Amino acid sequence: MLAELEAAGLVTLADKGYQGSAYAKIPYKGRNNPQSQKDANKAHARPRSPGERANAQLKTQCHLA
Repeated sequence: MLAELEAAGLVTLADKGYQGSAYAKIPYKGRNNPQSQKDANKAHARPRSPGERANAQLKTQCHLA
């Protein structure tokens, strides 16, 4: 799926679980990173946050039904 998104010219943001993928943009790993990497990680997380919250709400709603 990531390869298809890349072929379509779409930037794909992923979490650290996709490390090593040539198709996904992942955050920097580790602690004590330079401020530039911390800023990049924050910018990476910002557009992913609403989707993560929506998934969490869907999971919660499914368990209540």
